[in-house]
Amino acid sequence: MIPTISISAWQCIIDEAEEFDTEVSRARFLAVRSAAAALGCKVPTDDAEKAYFSAAEEFESRYLAGEPINNIQRSSLILKELGIKSNETVLKSLTRELEDTHPANGLRVIPGATSFLKAARQKYRIVLLSDTWMTPGRKIDALLEATGIMAIFHSRRYSDQIGHHKINGTAFTRMTNELCVDPSEVIHIADHWLSDANGAVSAGIGQIFLLNRPDHPVPDLPTEKRPTLPNILYRENLNAILTDILY
Repeated sequence: MIPTISISAWQCIIDEAEEFDTEVSRARFLAVRSAAAALGCKVPTDDAEKAYFSAAEEFESRYLAGEPINNIQRSSLILKELGIKSNETVLKSLTRELEDTHPANGLRVIPGATSFLKAARQKYRIVLLSDTWMTPGRKIDALLEATGIMAIFHSRRYSDQIGHHKINGTAFTRMTNELCVDPSEVIHIADHWLSDANGAVSAGIGQIFLLNRPDHPVPDLPTEKRPTLPNILYRENLNAILTDILY
């Protein structure tokens, strides 16, 4: 059987491009105002911005507590923050608009990721795992397709599509069950302890490489507070991992 590597999408393979903050944020605030208008409410841009970020903080808090919510629920939080009573049709429309605000140039492949994937594919089947937030799996797929690396992956598993997450370990369990592999025989490459490596540990993944990402946008457990486990190795970048897995 071909050995398996699972790898996180964000901060391992992809990241937000420089254009993300200004272009996407502006479009998302406009989407919030449009949804409010559809419900008969006129909302200033400043109020839309505050509601959006308040909901984002709640979303992140629940996620890091191991109780993730979906984007429909996140949209509901936004309108609730504005004091607006919504309905299913508007919530679905707002969610789709928020997800679709991501422009084609809003994501980038991290330097070195493509060469790593091509080298690792010679020996391993590679599974992409992502706990998606507001950017859905279909948008990540569009980037992978446009950059020519989608075919490298054996499969791609996004939480918004499969309903399972890395943070609570269920995404790993579903992956190993569907691939009919023993979790202890899988290698996982993570970018974050709380949202990624910890879930892999709970699912019994055999070897975990945790990349050093001091500028990660999501708060993480300090290194000194993490458990010392023999199956977790810290590495500076993907290239350093090639030495471990190929030679």
